[in-house]
Amino acid sequence: MALGQLREVEDRVTLGFHAGMQVALLGAPARGALGASEWLTSKVGEVTGEPVGIDLAAEARLQKLLIELARKRVLGSAHDVSDGGIGVCLAESCLATGVGCTIELGLSSGRELAKLFSEEPSRAVIAYAPQHEPSVRAAAQAADVPFAVIGTTGGDRLRIDRVVDLGVVELANAHRRALECIVGPE
Repeated sequence: MALGQLREVEDRVTLGFHAGMQVALLGAPARGALGASEWLTSKVGEVTGEPVGIDLAAEARLQKLLIELARKRVLGSAHDVSDGGIGVCLAESCLATGVGCTIELGLSSGRELAKLFSEEPSRAVIAYAPQHEPSVRAAAQAADVPFAVIGTTGGDRLRIDRVVDLGVVELANAHRRALECIVGPE
């Protein structure tokens, strides 16, 4: 969670998807580094591996771009890629509104799947109406922030390449049960 002050309330952008939007990744695609990630910690049982460093200049460019796009009111949603990587980011955006998405990241299997859970910094997933793509693309290019269209929103499933195909209701049920193993059932 972040705390800040908006210039105008209309500048607020939520993380939830809405049907009929383009989905894009701002920032460099993941290399698949898992050091000190939530996924690796859950698999090994301890925080391990070298954490990925951060390029503060790239992070500043990304944040300024997100503010600019929010103020232009071209974003339908925006969500940082952080805990759990892009896979969790996309799932959270689906869960927020119950709207699914179809995403192409070019993943196949094995080591490529690490890119779903990599918490490499300075990345955000955004969604916008298709007519705003030229404006979003131009703003990203002017800000020197990598931009890639990765999919569309709609339906009731989270689909990522041919490696993930889950119903949003199924995700919501799993999300509700996530703490049962720690605190017991409802």
